[in-house]
Amino acid sequence: MRKIKFLALLILLIFSKTAFSQTLIEFNKITYNPDFFNNSGCSTYNRFGPNPVAVNGYNIRTVGGTLYTWNAPKDLSLYAWGNTETGQRTNAVVSVEYPFLANKTYLVEIYGMNDHNWNNWVVPKDHYNAVFWFKLENNPQIVTTASNPCEESYSPVEKSVGRYSKLIADPAIAFEMKTYSVKFSPLENRSALKIFFDSSPVDPKVIIDNIFRLRNIKITEIPYEGDGPRYSASYSNVPRPPRGTPGYDITSINDPSSIPTNPGRSAYNDFTIMPNQWILDYNGLGYSVYLKDIIPNFNFSTLINVIIKGDAYTNPRTGQVSNENIILPGSYQNNQYEYQLINGEVVISIKNATNTIPSIPVNGQISYYQ
Repeated sequence: MRKIKFLALLILLIFSKTAFSQTLIEFNKITYNPDFFNNSGCSTYNRFGPNPVAVNGYNIRTVGGTLYTWNAPKDLSLYAWGNTETGQRTNAVVSVEYPFLANKTYLVEIYGMNDHNWNNWVVPKDHYNAVFWFKLENNPQIVTTASNPCEESYSPVEKSVGRYSKLIADPAIAFEMKTYSVKFSPLENRSALKIFFDSSPVDPKVIIDNIFRLRNIKITEIPYEGDGPRYSASYSNVPRPPRGTPGYDITSINDPSSIPTNPGRSAYNDFTIMPNQWILDYNGLGYSVYLKDIIPNFNFSTLINVIIKGDAYTNPRTGQVSNENIILPGSYQNNQYEYQLINGEVVISIKNATNTIPSIPVNGQISYYQ
């Protein structure tokens, strides 16, 4: 049975690669041209700026801590510093004009090097990664209060999660190549993707010290998936503070439109994926598992979300020990998790830099309407 399902997954994945559009915006393959940035608004800085510059046919804008280098390996470096001794905070904003259509689902992936400004690669005390806010908006222009959009500055960002706003907060601070991904299922057309590389949270006890050297942005239209209706997120890039600590609030924009008129009874199932249950993907890059193989008699009408259980923490008020809930797609212990709906089944996938399966069981939970 597992072999049959694997072949079905292989066929469907191959079909999805050809039947749906994919866009790759490659900053590492821009041909050198001394006039390339003439109209960027930051031409004297030889970099992208608040005015559109085309890459692979798509207009790109940036504001804040960004720098493009023509030297190999080429990349668009994004800088985010926060809570330093000077009190300065900076972030970087990248805007991509793109026609996101209603009632479709888009997988957005960014690929690049997670980097830092440390001496000899030794992690200083209380230094952490910045976070990424991915947002679909109707205006590609970047709103900023910076007096000079070409220099390091801080642009306002709505710290919320929902149908049109996703958060990636990676706790892994190693110098390594990374792929981060989010999914959007818009209910109306949107014209821009904005990526905020942000020095969050605001906390004087932690120092955000991060560079992300962006190589490319990939946007793939995949089979439609529902979204929401409830969202949660946390700053997993830094140690968990006591609940209610100022600067850690993230607004969750619940989406009642995601709930069907007659959704049926809500339910959930806990599950555990054992190391030997992961199946190598058809392209040899990553592993997958069908939830029906590990949850007996699993059926659903509408999927709400899929969660992986993360690190344990103790509630300072009650003393109760719980695990962090990582809503997919998400990152945990250097693994990138996501899920797909394929032929009415839920398939969880995992990728990492070493292309290996987790050595320990992975615990999770799926919420749905029956």
